[in-house]
Amino acid sequence: MKFIFTSLFVFTFFLQFFGQKSITKSEQLWFQYYNQIKLSNKLIVYSDFGIRFRSGIYNWFQITSRAGIGYPIQNKIQGISGFAVFTTFKDNLASIIELRPYQEVNTTHDFGKLKVQNRLRIEFRNFNILSSEPKVITSNFRFRYRLYFTYPLLDLSTKKSDSKLLLNIGDELFINVGKNILYNTFDNNRLLLGLGFQFKKKLTCSLTYCYQYGQRSKNLNEQSDIFWIGINHKLGFNK
Repeated sequence: MKFIFTSLFVFTFFLQFFGQKSITKSEQLWFQYYNQIKLSNKLIVYSDFGIRFRSGIYNWFQITSRAGIGYPIQNKIQGISGFAVFTTFKDNLASIIELRPYQEVNTTHDFGKLKVQNRLRIEFRNFNILSSEPKVITSNFRFRYRLYFTYPLLDLSTKKSDSKLLLNIGDELFINVGKNILYNTFDNNRLLLGLGFQFKKKLTCSLTYCYQYGQRSKNLNEQSDIFWIGINHKLGFNK
């Protein structure tokens, strides 16, 4: 695990310092609500909804929504099949609508108090570019791999054993594939560092700093500082 995480970190900064032509910088603020509904011991409905702002809270960047069905593959390995819709804004007007079916595989392992999660997600991205005349539709596949660590730092309550302060550290790599991909096979890398406030097992709020670096065209890379506020809510889970 340490080797994978170190390799992703080195790969990101190798691209940043040796593969760049010019860099644009941005600051973003993300609000995200995550929901899990347990239908049975084998099936879980996952959904999330988010609003993203760029360069100020009055400048809409994206509205995101996603839903999927999770099912067991084997012990500690889970599959999720789902669909997402992303709307991207320019000057607070919708400019791109992206339809994104996806398939992912997750594994979770506990090493004492440390929880380690691996996620591999494959997305088919279909873009309807509204701001062009005539309208343009393009598509490509994208592969995402995330390695994520969670560690409980301290108890938030002496009366509630589930109430904890969590440390979250992760890295996610994005790779594009398709005939429309000319220069940005490497799409993004996200380094994640944050705190989770677990009030109970079914409700957690998180504050995360995300450093995102990606390639946008042959001569342009983008660096983003993202502040990410998330709420994770579980329904139908036994105590």
